[in-house]
Amino acid sequence: MRMPWIPRHLSYEKLSAGKWIRLPTDKTGPDGWTTYEGAVDYSANGITTRSENEACATYALPVRDMVIRAKVKRLAAGHACVTLRRSRSGSGYSFILFNWNYFWMAIKSDGKLGIPQQTPANEALGDECTLVFAAIGDRLTAYCNGKRIFDVRDSSCKAGTPAVSTSGGQTTFRDIEVRMLDTPTEDNKLSENNPQPCRALPRHPLSLRSTRRRPKNTKRPGPSISACRCK
Repeated sequence: MRMPWIPRHLSYEKLSAGKWIRLPTDKTGPDGWTTYEGAVDYSANGITTRSENEACATYALPVRDMVIRAKVKRLAAGHACVTLRRSRSGSGYSFILFNWNYFWMAIKSDGKLGIPQQTPANEALGDECTLVFAAIGDRLTAYCNGKRIFDVRDSSCKAGTPAVSTSGGQTTFRDIEVRMLDTPTEDNKLSENNPQPCRALPRHPLSLRSTRRRPKNTKRPGPSISACRCK
């Protein structure tokens, strides 16, 4: 059964609408970016990842439903990647720009990596593009320069942090922004390689779920006794 807060059609316009939260690219530590592996440079102008194998940076924001958007610039040949729901074990969903001429949707769960979908880039991307990746419920949607690349469903990864990474090259990620569609999860409050819990965040106004809660030990209002005409 489809969750009521998941949009029926995840168009690029719907994903882009609303307020985005800019992730400061020069903020590191328990409440910011953490280097998972490889060489990562942090500055106000962006995050540069470089590695012959993989260089990954995760942000301490463990959320289940999220949209991430980033401007990606190629500095050397390799693969650029944006990830959502990355866990401490490395599981998560990744939208990969492979060699800048192929797109991969990657799912890593229980130590196993799967590529359920892949497709060639139909146009030359040059050395810079904008990637948008959404994980809402069990639905994964990916865009490049406003064009939809993937729209698949998977429920392997429940929650985790956003991340950017490079494999076999050098990439700069700028203007990294997110839209949070729920609150940080209780079972994933530890960021990557960080033994301290992430700072608790309030429910974000972008949430598509209702923020109104009924007080405990109360019942739903029903018809009043005076309204009953039965004798």
